[in-house]
Amino acid sequence: YIQMVNLAMQVFDKQGNSLLGPLSLSSVFPGSESDGDPIVLYDKFADRWMISQFQVSQKQILIAVSISPDPTDEWHYYTFTFNQFPDYPKYSIWKNGYYMTANMLSNNAVAFERDSMLLGKNARMVSLTIPNLITNGFFSVLPAYFDGNSFENASDACPLFYFLDDGWAGGNDELKIW
Repeated sequence: YIQMVNLAMQVFDKQGNSLLGPLSLSSVFPGSESDGDPIVLYDKFADRWMISQFQVSQKQILIAVSISPDPTDEWHYYTFTFNQFPDYPKYSIWKNGYYMTANMLSNNAVAFERDSMLLGKNARMVSLTIPNLITNGFFSVLPAYFDGNSFENASDACPLFYFLDDGWAGGNDELKIW
């Protein structure tokens, strides 16, 4: 079990005993600041862990993927830089990538090369700006998280979901799916 909260991470066994930590995020991600908003995902299809945090001043997302199912083992580290600060990142696991959305005006939906990250190879990202997004200054689009038993029946496209509430963004109450 991995727990990440604001500025720290700790790993526990199934009986609740600490196996690692608590550690500051700056020690989890070498050379980083403990800026926060950490996320933990377990990629059950690869039997690996994916963790992240953002770097405010550099407008970056830091991602680490475990090299094995054991989160106390080594990690592959990745740094992705954006034109704007990628606030409030939300992630999903899909067959063709790790997907992220963030509270940004442009390039607010991103796919990272999952296969390369699992192997510790150089990984790219591709981003797009979600079209016709009505907001009150806050972008709350969420990528779908695949939760089946295999990727066999998953579409190539990872759906993105957005709830529009007329009470804070005008227009009609809608659920948009891209």
